[in-house]
Amino acid sequence: MPTTPDDKIGQLATSTARPGRTSVPAHDASSHDDASKKRSSSGAPIEGEPDDTPSPATVVYNPPDADPVCVIWDVDGVLVDNYTPHLESWQKTAEKFGVSYTEEDFQSGFGKTSREHLKENFGASMADEQIVEVENDKESLYREMVAENFPAMPGARELIQALKDADFKIALATSGPAANLMLAVRLMKLQPFLSAVVSGNEVAKGKPDPEIFLKAAKSCGVKPTRCVVVEDSRFGVEAAKAAGMGCLGLLSTGHEAAELEAADRVVESLEGLTADDLRALLPAT
Repeated sequence: MPTTPDDKIGQLATSTARPGRTSVPAHDASSHDDASKKRSSSGAPIEGEPDDTPSPATVVYNPPDADPVCVIWDVDGVLVDNYTPHLESWQKTAEKFGVSYTEEDFQSGFGKTSREHLKENFGASMADEQIVEVENDKESLYREMVAENFPAMPGARELIQALKDADFKIALATSGPAANLMLAVRLMKLQPFLSAVVSGNEVAKGKPDPEIFLKAAKSCGVKPTRCVVVEDSRFGVEAAKAAGMGCLGLLSTGHEAAELEAADRVVESLEGLTADDLRALLPAT
C-alpha cells in the first residue's frame, strides 16, 4: 500500500547511544592538547568568535572513519524558525521599491536564491547592480529583526550535538546569503560542530538544482550516498534526492506535508530525534 505524507509523520524514536565512543564536548575543547584545538582549513588556530565571512568550520573531535556519514542542514525554516521575519523583511523591502508583494510571492521563493527570487518578483529586467542593492537592503533588515531574539529551531542544536557525538560530519547549506548563515552559526555557537558551510553566494543555481548539496558533500569529503539532508521545502527535498542523498523533511511554518512527500521521512519537530534516526535515512547501496 503506498505511503502518504501523513503516514510519514509519526512518533519520534527514543535516543540510542553508540557504545564505546568518547567525544569531546565543545566547551571542554580548550582542556585538551593542541591536536584537538580548533583549526582553520590552512591548519592555523582560530582565535575568538567567527566573523561574517563563511569558511569551512573546524572540527573539535573527528576520529577517522573509512566511510563517514554527513548530515547537511538547510538553514531557513530548519535550523532557524524564521518564516515571519523573512516575510516581513521582504514585504517592507518591496514597499520601499514600490512593488506589490504577497505571502504567496514569498512562499514561491522557498529554496531559491535571493537573486532568483528578486528577478521573479521585482522584475526580470533588473540590472545586477540593482539586484545587489535590493538584496542587501532586504537581508540587512532581516538580520536586524532576528539579532536580538534569535529564533533557533527547537531541537536543532541538540540534534547537532547528538550527531557530533556519534562521529557524523555536519554541514550547513543554504540558498540565503553568507552573512545570514554566519549570523546563525555565531548566535547558535555551532562552529565547533561543523565541517563545511555553503551559502547561496557560492552556487550558480538554487534548489531544486542539487549543486549546493553536492558542493557541501565534496567539501566534507563524503560521498553523496553517505549524506542525509534536513529540509523543509519542496525544492530542497527535490535537490536532495537529485543529489542522490537521503532526506528528512521537517514540517515547518508555511509548509504542508504534501510538499515533502518525496522525503524519506517527515517529522513535525526535531526534538527527540537521534543519530540513528538520521542514519536510517541513508540511501540503500
